[in-house]
Amino acid sequence: MSERQPRGDDEDATPAADRTPIACTAVVKRYDDEPDVCTIYDGGGTTPLRTTWLSAKEGSFVDLEDAR
Repeated sequence: MSERQPRGDDEDATPAADRTPIACTAVVKRYDDEPDVCTIYDGGGTTPLRTTWLSAKEGSFVDLEDAR
């Protein structure tokens, strides 16, 4: 097995200041009989196919105004 360095020490990584910001879209799907689900995905893509997203069930996220 090869030994891998942590990603934070990756010499080939692009510094945060040099990265292009990603336009994200968040959608909350509300359910009557199960927890709501918030899905965040790259909203700047040009194709309808989403390849990267993050979903969280209610209780794992808070309203933005409540977090301020």
